[in-house]
Amino acid sequence: MVIKASNVLLDKKFNCKLCDFGSAKMGFSSTILPPNSSTNRMMLVSPGYTDPHYLRTGIASKKNDIYSFGIIILELISGFEALSSDTGERLISKAGNILRDATKVAEMVD
Repeated sequence: MVIKASNVLLDKKFNCKLCDFGSAKMGFSSTILPPNSSTNRMMLVSPGYTDPHYLRTGIASKKNDIYSFGIIILELISGFEALSSDTGERLISKAGNILRDATKVAEMVD
């Protein structure tokens, strides 16, 4: 499962609720095969939220969800999209460049 911003809802008391597990219902982990697999199957991914290690190997773990959650936190802090609709740049690339220099961290905060 990939956690993404559109899957996080708030109730009347602003408690977070996760929803829309469409890929999980379809057997998400079974639809991804390692790159060296001879079978060619469609990959169900959410650009910008999917762990690059998962994309390379097809191995699902709890780390994939932690990566996705981290992207949501970066979206909340920065106000940037996980994947820019204008440039196609991934938030992790943009954030990585900014956060390497401690004097530029303030630029990241929305």
